[in-house]
Amino acid sequence: MCYLRGGNSFFYNMEQTNIQLLLFNAIKNRDLKEIHQTLDQYLNDTDIEDRLFWVERYDAILKELEKKAATYPEEELFWLDIMRAFIDVVPR
Repeated sequence: MCYLRGGNSFFYNMEQTNIQLLLFNAIKNRDLKEIHQTLDQYLNDTDIEDRLFWVERYDAILKELEKKAATYPEEELFWLDIMRAFIDVVPR
């Protein structure tokens, strides 16, 4: 699936908003499987040159957080870091 940019920014903005909402809801529900499914579907369905940079960045950060998951004293702190990472990478 190719997402248009430049000449058709309406669809680009709509795509970005949809991904943000899907990820936000998955984070709110603490559904790590849904987060991965959303990221994987987007990254697999989108050409490399058409991908939103922040989605790739969030995917990389999430993988790093999961590697460190066992070192968190509480699950709550893990989810706070997942939320913080999302807030940090999403364009405002």
